[in-house]
Amino acid sequence: MAAVLLFRRGLVRVTGPDAVNFLQGLVTTDLRGLSASASGSGSQPPGSGSPSAWGAFLNHRGRVLFEAIFAADAAGNGVWVETDRAAAGGLVAHLSMHRLRAKVEVADVSGGWCAWSSAGSGAPAVDGARVWFGDPR
Repeated sequence: MAAVLLFRRGLVRVTGPDAVNFLQGLVTTDLRGLSASASGSGSQPPGSGSPSAWGAFLNHRGRVLFEAIFAADAAGNGVWVETDRAAAGGLVAHLSMHRLRAKVEVADVSGGWCAWSSAGSGAPAVDGARVWFGDPR
């Protein structure tokens, strides 16, 4: 099974008890179906087959600011947001601006995590890493 590093994709992590509800009000898709169905610790991404959703963040005129794939983390205390690597910092700034009183932390974790794509079924090991959620597009 072939695996390809998606070097142009970055990861943003939104953690905290309000993570899903916070993002739910900002994206174009329903995130309430995301669940932590995979095993692992809270800092680990979900396992293969975890539910994921594709959506976008819009500006006040309805134009797309950022597109992203969302997946719950394994412990259920946050959401992984896969987006364009060059836009990850802007997405963090956008989310931080809307945070207000929500109990969430937003961080660009692109430096410590990489997005991979694989063809076929299953979750192959890629240099010790796991392919963790499907592309819902």
